[in-house]
Amino acid sequence: MKEKLFFIILTVIFVAIIVAVPKLMPETWTIKSEKTFEVPSKVVFVQLNDLRNWEHWSPWNMDDDSVLPSYLNGGFGPGGAIVWSSGTGYLQRFVITQSEPHQSIEIAMDFGKDGLGISRIGLIETNTGKTLVTWNYGMKTEGWKSLPARQAIKKSIKKALNNLSSSAEFWNRQKFIVVEPGVISDFPFVSIRRQIEWDELSEEMGKMYELLASAASEGNYRIIGHPYAIYHAMGEERVDVECGYPVESQIANIGIIMSGTYSEAICAMTEYTGSFETLEKGHAAVQQWIEERNISLNGPPMEIYINNNSAEWTTKICYPIEVQYVLQ
Repeated sequence: MKEKLFFIILTVIFVAIIVAVPKLMPETWTIKSEKTFEVPSKVVFVQLNDLRNWEHWSPWNMDDDSVLPSYLNGGFGPGGAIVWSSGTGYLQRFVITQSEPHQSIEIAMDFGKDGLGISRIGLIETNTGKTLVTWNYGMKTEGWKSLPARQAIKKSIKKALNNLSSSAEFWNRQKFIVVEPGVISDFPFVSIRRQIEWDELSEEMGKMYELLASAASEGNYRIIGHPYAIYHAMGEERVDVECGYPVESQIANIGIIMSGTYSEAICAMTEYTGSFETLEKGHAAVQQWIEERNISLNGPPMEIYINNNSAEWTTKICYPIEVQYVLQ
């Protein structure tokens, strides 16, 4: 009789634990992991903000050859998504919900029947060029089944950080040109546009900037940014180029000096360091990035000369692109 009573009491306690423990769990869990990378934050960020780069390091890639990923909204930046689908619906879907260039990113990670989580990843670059990466993963608790899911996610995030570090460091060692999406905000400008023979391009562009700077020194307008060039058309012998400066406010045209407002543009862009004669390498990298993503151009390319006071110029190369956003 005592043994039977003991068994009943033990059973009641066990059932009580099974019922009570899930109720005592918090509604959500946050899993945190961090790692210091031996590369600048820009190189890390481009691995995260472009979902096509995830195939090089993500532990969540689906290996089934019959299930191919598709990319929505370009697959990069806020709204960019990757979806693995089968004949019966999606199996897995990741969507970039927030993105702060080179600082942080948030991704909604929908694992279908295995649940949904939010990854918030912060990047802090040190003055030595290293980057502290902090990965926070939030998930909703669903009783006892959340315990093994939590352990699996924790293990996967550590693996993701190690793989991501290796990928970013490989990019850095190989000195890959980093191409990423960005926005050029609207700005008032003054500019001169001409058709110039290729062998005279550098010299003639210099003269155009001198004319614009001279008019500014005479008080006609105030320059407030870096010089830029827009390449409207490029033929075998000549190039149709517009050289300009951002200014404080739009003015009336002055002879050959035009004024207007540049409209905001989403661009594929890179900051290329090198001489004017080698800029084609930067252009080729941006063009390849656009081609691989099957994106349409939305205007002529622009060069912004951030630093041209040394042999090693820094030029921001920007190609306006058209991204068709669809609802998830």
